[in-house]
Amino acid sequence: VRASSDVVDSANALGLPFSYANLLGGLVGTMSLCHGVMPITVDDTFALVPHHTIFSPIASLPFPFVWNLVTAHLFEASILRGIAMMLAVVWMVQRLERLWSVRALCLYLAFASAASSVVVLFWEVVEVFRTDREKDFFLPTRGCCGLTVALALGLRHAPFGGLALRAQALGFAMPAPALRPRLGLRGFGASGACVAAP
Repeated sequence: VRASSDVVDSANALGLPFSYANLLGGLVGTMSLCHGVMPITVDDTFALVPHHTIFSPIASLPFPFVWNLVTAHLFEASILRGIAMMLAVVWMVQRLERLWSVRALCLYLAFASAASSVVVLFWEVVEVFRTDREKDFFLPTRGCCGLTVALALGLRHAPFGGLALRAQALGFAMPAPALRPRLGLRGFGASGACVAAP
C-alpha cells in the first residue's frame, strides 16, 4: 500500500535532508540576523509596510509587495528575540509535524499569516485616515507573534496530540466529562466522536 503524498514523512516530503521545523526555524533566525545587519533593506523588502503592500514602491516594478503579508511574520527586529522565536517555532513545528503533513502545515501557516496581516493592514489604513498621521502609512510592522500564535492554536486544536494531553501529564486536571458541556468545552468521548458543547 502506497501512502499518499499528503502523509509522507516531512523530512522526505520536501526532498531535503532536514525537517520542515528546522527549515522554518532557520528561516526565522536567518531573516532576524539579516534584519540586525541591514534593517532598512529587510524592512523595505519583507516587513509589512502599508504603502508598499498597496502601492508599488519602485517605479520600474509596477507590482505592490503583496508577499509582505506572509513574510512580515518570519523575522523579529531584535536578534535575541529572533533567536528565542526561532527556538519556539522549531519546538512547535516539530510537534505539529507528527500530526500534519508538510503541505497541510504550509497551507495553514500561509493562510494564518496572510489573514492576520490583512487585518493589521486594514487596521493601519483605518488608523492613518482616522488620525491623519501619514507617516504611519510608511512604518514597517514585523514580528513572529502571528506565526507563534498560529502554531500554538494548531497545537491546541490538534486531535489526540494537543496541549490538553500534555497538561494532564504535567498534573493539571481536566474537568470531568459530565462537566464539559456545561463549561462550554469540547472534548472527545470514549468512542472518539467529538462531543460539542450546546
